[in-house]
Amino acid sequence: MEFQVDCGTVEQATALMRTPAYAENPVGVSYDPDALLARFEAGEPEETLLAMPAGPPSPIPAAHGMN
Repeated sequence: MEFQVDCGTVEQATALMRTPAYAENPVGVSYDPDALLARFEAGEPEETLLAMPAGPPSPIPAAHGMN
C-alpha cells in the first residue's frame, strides 16, 4: 500500500527534497499500517506520526516497470 501525506508549505517541501536524506531515499520506507494506526489511536502527536522512519527504501513493485 502506498501512503503519502502532503503537508507543509511549498517552500518546506522544496527544502525537504534538497536534503541528503531525500536524495538517498525519495520513495520512503515500508511500514506497518496497523502499528501506525495504533500509535494514532494512542494519541501520538501528528508531527511524529508524519516523520519518515529510518529504514531502507521501500521496494518498487516490478509491476510498476521501474526496476
